Amino acid sequence: MRNPYLATASLVGLLSAAAAPVAAQTAPADPQASSEAIRVDEVVVTAQRRSQRLQDVPLSVSALAGEVLESGRVQSVEDFQGRVPTLVYSEHNASDPQIRVRGIGSDFDGASLERSVAVFVDDVYLGRAAGGTTDLFDLDRVEVLRGPQGTLYGKNTVGGAINFISARPTHSPYGRASVTVGNYGTMEGRVVASGPLSDTVAGRISVAARHHDGYNTNLNTGNKIDDLSSVAIRGSLSIDLSEDLKLLLSADGYQREGAGASRHAINIGNAAFGAAAGPDARHNYMVTDGRQDNRTGGLSARLEWSREWGQLTSITAYRATESDISLDLGGNRFSRVPGAVSAPFGNSNAIDEASRQFSQELRLSNTIGSLSYVAGLFYFKEEVDRVEETVIFSLANPVDQVNIQDAHSTAASYAAFADVSYRFSPQWELSVGLRWSQDRKTYDAVISGNRFPGLPWTADVSRTWDELTPRVALSYHISTDHMIYGTVSRGFKSGGWDGQPTSLAAVNIPVDPEYVTNYEIGFKTAWWDRRAVVNASAFYMDYTDLQIFTLTTPPGQLVPVSALINAGSAVNAGVEVEATFRLTQDTTLGFNYGYLDTEITEDVMVGAINVNGNQFSRAPKHTLGANLDHTVYLGDNLEMGLHAGYRYTSEYFYNVENAAAAYVPESSIWDASVDFSSPASDWKVSVWGKNLTDEEVPIHIIPSANTGFARFAPPRTFGVTLSWTY
Repeated sequence: MRNPYLATASLVGLLSAAAAPVAAQTAPADPQASSEAIRVDEVVVTAQRRSQRLQDVPLSVSALAGEVLESGRVQSVEDFQGRVPTLVYSEHNASDPQIRVRGIGSDFDGASLERSVAVFVDDVYLGRAAGGTTDLFDLDRVEVLRGPQGTLYGKNTVGGAINFISARPTHSPYGRASVTVGNYGTMEGRVVASGPLSDTVAGRISVAARHHDGYNTNLNTGNKIDDLSSVAIRGSLSIDLSEDLKLLLSADGYQREGAGASRHAINIGNAAFGAAAGPDARHNYMVTDGRQDNRTGGLSARLEWSREWGQLTSITAYRATESDISLDLGGNRFSRVPGAVSAPFGNSNAIDEASRQFSQELRLSNTIGSLSYVAGLFYFKEEVDRVEETVIFSLANPVDQVNIQDAHSTAASYAAFADVSYRFSPQWELSVGLRWSQDRKTYDAVISGNRFPGLPWTADVSRTWDELTPRVALSYHISTDHMIYGTVSRGFKSGGWDGQPTSLAAVNIPVDPEYVTNYEIGFKTAWWDRRAVVNASAFYMDYTDLQIFTLTTPPGQLVPVSALINAGSAVNAGVEVEATFRLTQDTTLGFNYGYLDTEITEDVMVGAINVNGNQFSRAPKHTLGANLDHTVYLGDNLEMGLHAGYRYTSEYFYNVENAAAAYVPESSIWDASVDFSSPASDWKVSVWGKNLTDEEVPIHIIPSANTGFARFAPPRTFGVTLSWTY
C-alpha cells in the first residue's frame, strides 16, 4: 500500500471494528477507574538534564519507553524509523551507522571526523559511530532530541541527539528471560536479573545473544552473507553512600561477528553492470564473503550529591571500540579472462580501527521557587587509530590500484555551559542557555599505494576551534495540558580532515565546522481528559558551511573518489507531529508524521555538478508512522495482544547531486505481532513478523558510472518469542 494516509485510515478502521465490542465487554464497573484506565500515560524525560514531564519541555523530543522497544522488537537505531518523525537510517557497514534527523546527518568515517547526530549512553557521549551499534535491550527508555542541541549536549548535535537510558538496579527482586526462534536460523536469548545485594547496594545484570543466518547469498562462493552473531552484556551497581550521596557504577560490552555486506546494482545506467549483477537483490557476486566484526564497551561512574543548595552530578566514563571490516563495494562479477561476463571495474574496502575515549562531566542543578538551572563543565579526550585500504580492479588496467591510509587522530574538547529557566508568571516561562566549547584536534597520516601520482603523502597537522552555542526558549502554559513554545538555538559540528584524500593538498587542508541556527515554534497538548496527546512543531534551520561528503569522478578517473567539502549555505524547513490516542481502555493508536523541505542555496560544485537548489541527501519530504496496540481478554488469566505497525517514507536521493543512480523510491513497511500472556503466571508467547510484504528497501547506495550499488534492509522475518518475568 503506497498511500500513507490510506494506510493510516485502514489502521483506524480496523481498530474501530475490533475494539468497540470488546471495550463494551471489558469496561470496569467503577467510573473513576474507567477514566484513569483510558488516559495516555504521563512521560517523564531528562532531555534538559533534569526530570520533567515531556509535555513541559519546549523542545522536539520523542521518548520511546522500554516496553515499546520490546513489544516492537526495536533492536537497533534502524528500527526507530516509523517511530520518530524525520528520522532516516542508513548503514554502510555494521560499524558505520548513518543517522539523519530533519535531513541532517553525515557519512564521515575518517579518523578525525564525527557525525551530525550524536549518540549518548546514559549521558555519555560516544565519539565514534561504531560505539552506537550495540543491541538495544534492558533500557528504561530512549530519548530522541530533534534539531541542534549545542547548549546542553555540545558539539556534533546539529541534527539532534539520541540518548539511550539504561534500566537501573531495583531494590526488590526482578528477573526476566526470553528465547526467540525464527526464520533465517534466528536464535536469540536474553536474561535480566536485578535486586538488592544489601540494605544500601542493588545490582543489575543483563545479557543478550543473537544469531541469524545471512539474508543474502554470494554466488561467487555459495555462502550466505549479511549474517550476525552477537553477544551484549550490561551490568550496574547502585550504592547509597549516605542519605544524600548516591553512586551508580555501570559497565557494558558488545561483540558482533559476521560476513560482509551484500551489494546489488540498481538504477542501472551502464548496461555492463546490469549484465554482471546478480539475478536479484538477495543474490550477488562478491569477490570474497568479507567480514563485519565490531567490539565496543565502556565503564562509567555517576555520583549524585543532593544538598539544599542543589544536586551535583559527576559522570566519569571510559569507552573503547574496535572494528574489523572487509567489503566488496560493487557485488558484480569481475573477471579479466577474455570473453567472460564482467563489470568494467570493481573495488573493495577494508578498515581496521581502534578508538579510546575518556570523558568527565560535572553538573549542578537546582530549583529555587520559579527558577530552575543546570550548569556544568565538560572534558573529552579521544584517540583513534585507523588503517583503511581501498583496492580498485578494472578491465582497462591490468594492475590493481591500491590506496592505504594509516592515520592517527586525537581530539581534546573542553566546554562550560549553563541553562536557566524562569517562570515569571503562572503561564509564562523563559529559558536561556549558553555553551562555550573548545575543540582541538591533531591528525597524523601516511597515505601510500599506487592509486594517485606522487604517493606516499604524509600529514602532521593540528587545529583548534572555539564556539559559542546559545539557546532561547519562551513557553506559554495555557493550562496543565496545553503549552505553546518558541525557541531559537544554535549548534555546530566540529571540523577535521578528509579520511580518504585524493590529493596531497587535501591531506593537510581541514574542512571547517558547520553551523546551524534553528527557529522553531510548537505546541504540546492533551485533550479529553488525556485520552489524546498531540504534539507538533514547525521549524526553519539555516546552515552555513554545511559539510558534504560525496563520491565524485574526476576527469581521467574510472571510478569515483571521495571528497569532503563545505557546501556554503543551505536551508531546511519542516513540520513534525506526534500523537497518541487512547481510544478505549484496551486500545491505543500512535501516530507520527514529518514533512521536510530542504535546499542547498549556494553555488557548490560537486565534481562537474552545481548542487545549488538541490535537496539534501537522504531527506524525504514525507515520513509517516502508525502503531496500533489492542488487548483482548480471553479469560480470567489469559490475554491476547494485537500489535500492528506501519511506516512510510517518500522518495529521496542518496546524494546531494540528486543523481538518478542515487534515487530511492517510496517505501511502505508493515510489521505485526500477536501475543498471548498470563499476567498471574508472568509468561508471554509472541508471534511476530517484520517487513511482512518483503519490501526491498535500499539502506545505503554508492553511485558510480550512472549506476547505484545498494545495500538493502532485512527481508521479511518472522518468529516466536517466549518470555517469563519474575
